[in-house]
Amino acid sequence: MAKLENLPMRVLQPAEWSKPRGFSHGIEVDGPGRWIVLAGQTGGDQEGNYQPDLAGQVAVALRRITKLLSEAGGGT
Repeated sequence: MAKLENLPMRVLQPAEWSKPRGFSHGIEVDGPGRWIVLAGQTGGDQEGNYQPDLAGQVAVALRRITKLLSEAGGGT
């Protein structure tokens, strides 16, 4: 099994997002296979505001996940 410290990794950080402290939104690992590992994305927007309903918060979280996957080269 390959060790993680020997694998090329890239932090997924959209330019328009503020840089987090203490964690990464996502990491792309290129090893035996390609891994995209995402941190927990919440329903809060860039300013930390939340939609009043669950559907709105889920929509924001899914948009954030889609953005991170596109940063890793994923397409629709």
